[in-house]
Amino acid sequence: MYIDNTILSTGPDGRLYAFRFRKVYKFNSNGVGIERKFPKNVRKIFPRAPNNVGATVYDKRYDRFYIFKGKFICS
Repeated sequence: MYIDNTILSTGPDGRLYAFRFRKVYKFNSNGVGIERKFPKNVRKIFPRAPNNVGATVYDKRYDRFYIFKGKFICS
């Protein structure tokens, strides 16, 4: 889902993650607030990720986040 330069994606823990510019936010279990120690720089969690993420998807079969920006794909 994409909302005003923000990308929302469900992660491996079932939580909602929001990617906005160079930051990633992790929503708490009730989905109302942000987890402690967040937001974080995307590269602290995904070291090979591009700055300003273009799109994300989590694949449950392979337990992987895929991060896209233009032709670049990071997993």
